[in-house]
Amino acid sequence: MPKIYQRLLCFSEEPNVGRGFIKEQSFSADGRLIASPHGSGVRLLAFSSDFRELCDCDDLACLAKNSRAPSRPKISKLVPTGVTLNPDSSKIVLCTKFSPTHLLLASGCLGGNVSFHQPVL
Repeated sequence: MPKIYQRLLCFSEEPNVGRGFIKEQSFSADGRLIASPHGSGVRLLAFSSDFRELCDCDDLACLAKNSRAPSRPKISKLVPTGVTLNPDSSKIVLCTKFSPTHLLLASGCLGGNVSFHQPVL
């Protein structure tokens, strides 16, 4: 019988606004930031406070070195970057997408508006 390993590494609690709609998170091109729709704005999250990649976070390492079996990683919360972007709309933000080449973020809201952001960290 195959072993079932814990796969959840990080999480973030989100408010339940815009019920019935799927909200889409987005990873930045370098994989260090996550944009998350948060009410009528966009919240930027990271795996660590110094913006390291997931594979470089010691407390989140999935595989123990020199071990055949995966270790059980500690489940931790994503770190808010302190940056919250609020588009010019009071409507609920449903999706966020990063540019594949630049630190440019687009967000779309329930009212049909699309906003572009260049976050400064």
